[in-house]
Amino acid sequence: MSRAIRLTRIHALNWYGYRDSISVDGNLLLAGVTGSGKSILMDLTQYVLVGDLRLVKFNQSATGDRSDRTLKGYCLGDTKPEELGVTQYMRDNAITYVAMEFTLPNGKRVETWGLRIEFTSAAEQHGRVSPFFIPAALTRAEFLDEEKRPLSHAAFKVLAASHSAKDGVTGRLYAEQSEYLRDMCQPSHLNFDRAVLSKLLPSAMSFTFLRSFNEFCRNFILPADRLDVRDVTDSYKSFIGYERQLAELKDQFARLSTISGHFKKHADYKPDAVLAKYLAAECQRDHAAAARRAGEELLGGLSAACAEENARLSVLNESIPTLGGELKALKNAIRESPGGSLFLHLKKTNAELASKIERLRTVGRSLDSALAARVRGGREWLRGVSSLGLELDSAAVERGVAAMEVAGISGFHTTFHALREAAQKLAADVSRKGRPTLDRVAEVQKRKNELHSHIRALELGLPLENVVLLNTLNNSLLSRGAGLPARHLRELCEVNDESWRPAIEVAFTRKFAVVVDAEDYDAAERIYHELRDAARGESLVNPTKALKQQRPVLAGSLAEKLTVSHPVAAAVASQLFGGLMCVEQREQLREHDAAITRDGFTVRGVFVERARHYDNLRFRRKARAGVADCVQRATTR
Repeated sequence: MSRAIRLTRIHALNWYGYRDSISVDGNLLLAGVTGSGKSILMDLTQYVLVGDLRLVKFNQSATGDRSDRTLKGYCLGDTKPEELGVTQYMRDNAITYVAMEFTLPNGKRVETWGLRIEFTSAAEQHGRVSPFFIPAALTRAEFLDEEKRPLSHAAFKVLAASHSAKDGVTGRLYAEQSEYLRDMCQPSHLNFDRAVLSKLLPSAMSFTFLRSFNEFCRNFILPADRLDVRDVTDSYKSFIGYERQLAELKDQFARLSTISGHFKKHADYKPDAVLAKYLAAECQRDHAAAARRAGEELLGGLSAACAEENARLSVLNESIPTLGGELKALKNAIRESPGGSLFLHLKKTNAELASKIERLRTVGRSLDSALAARVRGGREWLRGVSSLGLELDSAAVERGVAAMEVAGISGFHTTFHALREAAQKLAADVSRKGRPTLDRVAEVQKRKNELHSHIRALELGLPLENVVLLNTLNNSLLSRGAGLPARHLRELCEVNDESWRPAIEVAFTRKFAVVVDAEDYDAAERIYHELRDAARGESLVNPTKALKQQRPVLAGSLAEKLTVSHPVAAAVASQLFGGLMCVEQREQLREHDAAITRDGFTVRGVFVERARHYDNLRFRRKARAGVADCVQRATTR
């Protein structure tokens, strides 16, 4: 039985000029004159299987170069001619369905994978993309409604959910394209390596060839890990590192042994703790039982003592309704007698006046409390001002607080305004005299934040400067292999003679220049130009020019002190140091047009110069260098 997964149908509805479903059976040949739309179906295949528009190369199989075709142009039908600078489209709005139907090896299971793209108008730039999966074969009519128009989003969602396989898998629309790509490549579905297909399929369908078969094997067949050929040269440093790690492990072992002893003691004490907890609970139970018995006895005694009072209370409860009726009748008699209404009115007024008097007393007590709080707060504020250590005259505020306390509520209006003016004047003096100290604190805090950021960069093994362009390119460009797409020159060069490191450190002024592959140089140059002042002082190497301008390396030159495996870095090193001769004595500099001593003293033509002294900050640090060593070097610098 064949294990191949076969493509059996291609759906292209409103995909440029296509509005049909194409059956694929056996060996299918699509032929036509130039411009008939063959590459359009190839772009559909790329988009459905790769999904990422950054990786898909639209129409490159036809043009052989970068194309201006876009997803919007395919969906709305870009007619290419422009009117007054505005692109013209065949459709003002469109719902596009692009999908591929696959038949799995057993022949009984069919899966349809694709995308629904909707542009509501020509002004919309990106459109709404909805990936979908349906475990069944679809016809062209199923994508259309009764008026032969593509289904709306809601109707298509119902259609997808209505299809299900025998194993219970139902059709669905994905909210994220990453979920669609993740499920499609699973072994239970199309079973392919997503990373390899995303790189290989666009290149294969655009008929762009790699430079060699070896490069193809390295990028798509062999593992990405590179052999470390520097193990022998690093063996001694590794031995020193192992000794340090062994000491740390011994210290950790001693600490863990102590922790283990404490843990054993803790485990031995656990039964005692459980027993103590049980005894405490038993004592609490006995105490609660004794308290309950004492309470019951007390309740019995009180009930017996209150029996007579309870009897009297029952008699009073029975008498209350009778006495209430008599009181009501008495009030009616008073109201009907001459002067009775006046008596009731005076009684009501007296009750209201008593309530108002009580409220006024409460207000008087509240004002006294508020005034005392104001006086207390003023004195606390004075103590805080005095603790600042500034030469201030706070006598006026002290007099104002004392006057407010003595004058009380009656003189609050006058004393409060005087105290407020004195306090505002003292606050202005504090602000004026404390400003230099606040400015200094802000400056120290800013410097502290900068040093913290430098320390974090050193902990990660990153340089402290000249990294804006490098980081931007690594975040923007796609990697073509295992390494990063952009690297500093310093990462590609290794000193093979440590005695000449000071000379190399002084002469290598372009150590932070960024190197990219020739295929990425156009995009890298555009990104560098857009950065403007953010990457000021940094530089980018043109790999094509560097390789053309490579010069022979003279025997005894500084270039021989470097080991360079990257061809572009080797070309740059030959230009910079291939003719710069290494000499031991200062007097020997006169024998050459360009030469340098071990400490970086240089002659170039008629000029003898020393750019700077070597500051022990290496341009190429080992990956295992300690954080403390990096911090010490940065501090020394």
